Amino acid sequence: MNGTRQSIQSTPAFPKAGARLVRLIGLVAFVILMVSQARAGDPALVDLFANREVTSDPTGDVHGSNVAASREPGEPRHGGKRGGRSVWLSWVAPANGIATFGTDGSTFDTLLSAYYFKGAATNNIAELEELSRNDDAPGLEPASQLQFGARAGVRYEIAIDGFNGAAGDIRLRWSFVNATSPPPVTLLVTGDRAARLGDTVTLSVNMIVTPDLDLNWRFNGESMPEEVGQDFGTNFVITSLQATNVGRYSLRVRMGKVQFDTTPVEIQVNSEGQTNALARDKLLDSLDTPLLGSDGTAGSRPALMSVRRLMDGVVRGYNGSQIFSTVFATADPSEPVNCAGPGGASYWFTYQSPTNGTVVLDTIGSAFPTALTVYAYTPPLTNYADLIPIRCESATVGLAGAARLEFATVKGRSYAIVVDGVNGAKGIARLNYALDVARPPMPPTLLGQPVLRRVGAGTDVVLSPPVAGSLPLHFLWRRNGVGLGDATNASLPLHLVVPADSGDYVVTVSNHVGDPLAVTLPLRVLMPTLLELASIPGGAGVSFSTVTGQIYVVEQADAMNGIWQEWPTRYAGDGSRIVLTNAVDQAGRFYRVRVE
Repeated sequence: MNGTRQSIQSTPAFPKAGARLVRLIGLVAFVILMVSQARAGDPALVDLFANREVTSDPTGDVHGSNVAASREPGEPRHGGKRGGRSVWLSWVAPANGIATFGTDGSTFDTLLSAYYFKGAATNNIAELEELSRNDDAPGLEPASQLQFGARAGVRYEIAIDGFNGAAGDIRLRWSFVNATSPPPVTLLVTGDRAARLGDTVTLSVNMIVTPDLDLNWRFNGESMPEEVGQDFGTNFVITSLQATNVGRYSLRVRMGKVQFDTTPVEIQVNSEGQTNALARDKLLDSLDTPLLGSDGTAGSRPALMSVRRLMDGVVRGYNGSQIFSTVFATADPSEPVNCAGPGGASYWFTYQSPTNGTVVLDTIGSAFPTALTVYAYTPPLTNYADLIPIRCESATVGLAGAARLEFATVKGRSYAIVVDGVNGAKGIARLNYALDVARPPMPPTLLGQPVLRRVGAGTDVVLSPPVAGSLPLHFLWRRNGVGLGDATNASLPLHLVVPADSGDYVVTVSNHVGDPLAVTLPLRVLMPTLLELASIPGGAGVSFSTVTGQIYVVEQADAMNGIWQEWPTRYAGDGSRIVLTNAVDQAGRFYRVRVE
């Protein structure tokens, strides 16, 4: 600030008002400098775990970035998801109480986790014990938020990451509420899983409990009746799993006037008893819980067929159902729009077929109108742009809001299946799946050779290639090498054709099974002509008008119903009139002209 004062004094001719302005600017600059210095003392979010900074502030609002951040060897998956650009902060609890950390205000899809060390804090990232995790906080998506019981003087390691390596500006805020007694410490929470209908499912929260705790299990964010949610303590038992039981469960821990919820656990139904076959809210999350088939060979992974079926010899197909809740489903901004239009409540599966066949999918039994879409992709799947659309159906007629479709599948190829709600509808969804090995995949195949088609001008024409192949088949039409805009149907209708519509129509037929097939359908639109008497020197003849590009063949017969014979000469139309002088010597004959 001395430099500022010296500059003012060195300008004696400066007006007094100007001097006051400069002093005011200097005061503002001083205030800004003081604020900057205060912010500079706040803890920073750092990339390397060993360099993390420590704070014990009960509240905080820290800004940072993970654009240049990385993932270290042995680092856990924050939020339980795929990340790759994590930053760290150490927080020491100032007293006993409940801590809340959130990333609302960040510019990307965040992941958030809290850890601690069982022993003394070290720099060994592999020794971290997870305390709480979150990806998308309900109502704050794609921001994250977590809560946990914190004990006075204990150091907690906070990690912020980007889902699937997302990066940008971070805003990390936290708050703290004092508790009269030490809160419980959560050691382990049962992970997401699937089970069969009728199975017993036990959810557990392993925690160090303290006296005077009020424990209440919550289902899909709502408190359960006291006679249900409070009878089991830290273990919640579903004695016979039903469709109405699918969804998210968490344990609410209350100590007097403060409370927090444990990490939610998602429960689904898989009819084949595969505990890790799960539908996911995000496409890339579904890569970790796929519907993966088995061909019954040694070392294969039977993720779609029970051991009983394998022993029965049914090793080349599967039938089953997945039941799940979409209550918390969202749609990513870059997610493709399905055939029902913007849905906003999508759940994803990834799938590999155990063998060639045709997969039949439907959502019969869902509690709301649904849309089904299937994509193919070539691993590694990194974003929605990698998806290749295969087929989509929305609320199929006659299925009471359910959707149904089928598609040919090739062994080992990767597919993504998405179930969405029509107009954003949510609830309990059911996906039924079956692989028909009696219908192997078939590339586009030509059933017969097309022939030149001749039609008269002014008629309606429908061109359709004689092809077969596994559904869905895709069509793209061209005429004489030029695309026909949005002509993508199996048939090409032409209304009231004229000679200018003549040409070679080529349709390219494709599916996701084999190479595309190009089929040429030649079309000639003919303008009829009339034979007329014509005066010529020495007698009478006949004449007819021509159209450029058309070929004319003259035929004669001794009687109207006689045998018609072609003249050896073919006449190329040029728009002029052709006179047949050699008909003069053919008295008593009948003549006609065929147009080609």
